[in-house]
Amino acid sequence: MTGLVFFISAFAFCGASTASPDQMLPVTPQMLKQLAALKPELNFGPDAKTYYTGVPDPVDRLAGDKAFSQLIDVLVSDLPKHPAKSFVLGQFKMALSKFSSVETEDRERAVSYCEKIMDVLGIANSDGVLNRWLYGPVLGRMVKAKQ
Repeated sequence: MTGLVFFISAFAFCGASTASPDQMLPVTPQMLKQLAALKPELNFGPDAKTYYTGVPDPVDRLAGDKAFSQLIDVLVSDLPKHPAKSFVLGQFKMALSKFSSVETEDRERAVSYCEKIMDVLGIANSDGVLNRWLYGPVLGRMVKAKQ
């Protein structure tokens, strides 16, 4: 039964489409440098400053670190060719689908990393993509988007 619930949640998350018109992004070399500079920060190890204990399973931690490292690499290399919010959100979906931790603190950290990327790119909201991933397909639609 749990597998079926996971499949339905994953399908709803990955299959969800955005209703808003696409936002074209003015990609600059400075923006790409800022993205690249984020790469070392986007990891799931312990952080004494925030009291975050990190993803406990080393395999899951490595998978999360790799997913976000690859996310930054793809955005830096491909965003100039696809300068659209929809491209970025699609990349978020792929990175988050590789993140296996079920712990709320770890999932919130993953969402905060996506929000850091959005801030660099001038994207105001994720059109519900991050909420649906964090809270599931039903509750994710009920949570008010970050303003």
